[in-house]
Amino acid sequence: MPRTEMRVETLEYGPRALLERRGLRDQMIEVLMGLDVLLDTAPSLDDEFWGLLRSEIGRRGMSCDALPAARGASSAGTIMVLDGTKLQSVMDGARDALDHWAMRGHSRELTIELSIVVARTGGMERAEVRGPIGAVVDALKIGSDGFSEVG
Repeated sequence: MPRTEMRVETLEYGPRALLERRGLRDQMIEVLMGLDVLLDTAPSLDDEFWGLLRSEIGRRGMSCDALPAARGASSAGTIMVLDGTKLQSVMDGARDALDHWAMRGHSRELTIELSIVVARTGGMERAEVRGPIGAVVDALKIGSDGFSEVG
């Protein structure tokens, strides 16, 4: 039986610093910081999932874009929520996208890896979840109010 793992941590830097670490220029950072959600796509989830997620986020009235590919990126895809007040809505969208993705032929027992980063005052919270799709959907529901209480 596949095991589900969830790791939660508090980061002492914000989204702007994270984007600077990726080597993005100031002008690009300004544009990206004006969005609600940033996606750092990864090979653990295919383009179909990321398209479904973008649709779900847009359907909820939020703006979203994918980050430029980074060298040495991790295998976990990342959802970066730039406004912590929108975390609940983003998590609902991510759960719906995972459900739709599974309905399109991906086994609920397929092990995936997903990272969620949410901006908070003075830094960010990051949760990394690895496990079967169904378990990840459950973890997203539990963490929809924030991850510091979970970890």
